[in-house]
Amino acid sequence: MEVRLDHRVPLLERSDDGRLVASHHPFTSPMAEDLDKLESAPAEVRARAYDLVLNGNEIAGGSIRIHRGDIQSRVFKAIGLTKRTRAPSSASCWTPSATDRRRTVESRRTRPAGHASVWRRFAA
Repeated sequence: MEVRLDHRVPLLERSDDGRLVASHHPFTSPMAEDLDKLESAPAEVRARAYDLVLNGNEIAGGSIRIHRGDIQSRVFKAIGLTKRTRAPSSASCWTPSATDRRRTVESRRTRPAGHASVWRRFAA
């Protein structure tokens, strides 16, 4: 039995048609030391993610999500996703509803100081 923990997972990979796509999902955080490569060499950026492999088969995995709007915008740009190109059905991903805004305000009371609101990520 061979068990392996892969933690050098690429953030982005090429699809069959040559486009860059998210290897795990588009909200996976890139490694801090690779941020400078996001625009110049996006295929070399590593993700803050891991895969648990048993006998060559992935049996578990996980990732750290992006918590900064500026980084999220850069990842979206790298995969060609902009506010203009998103599907109309994904609007809730970009614009909070009134209920979400209320929850965000209420949850700030329990957050540690300095934690950026996820809804401010696209305000810039």
